[in-house]
Amino acid sequence: VVAVQCTDSGGSAGILLSVQCRDDVVFETSGSWKCSTESHVGWEKPGFLMYSTQWQAAKAINKHGSPPWYTIGEISSSAMWIWSETAATTVYCRGAVNGIYNMIGIFVLVKFDNKSL
Repeated sequence: VVAVQCTDSGGSAGILLSVQCRDDVVFETSGSWKCSTESHVGWEKPGFLMYSTQWQAAKAINKHGSPPWYTIGEISSSAMWIWSETAATTVYCRGAVNGIYNMIGIFVLVKFDNKSL
């Protein structure tokens, strides 16, 4: 599982992420991710149970390369900008690696906005 906490400090909110191993994209943000506007104990850990009322499918906003963000670095061109379906300043999103949510966990805390690394 990949867990991302992101805070929007203005402008267009969105999370865009991809991880590549050699020449293969291992995973990327998409509408299959689950998001919540509330933090829950252990939400960033493998094995966390996501209840349907608390964790909804991510809202796929647009493909990587689309305005207002355009292309950012080496991120996969098929990655999607995502956010919570519910408007919020801070969102918590989880993505599965190969459809499995209970593998080794990666937690990313995002504290920047409208900037690329």
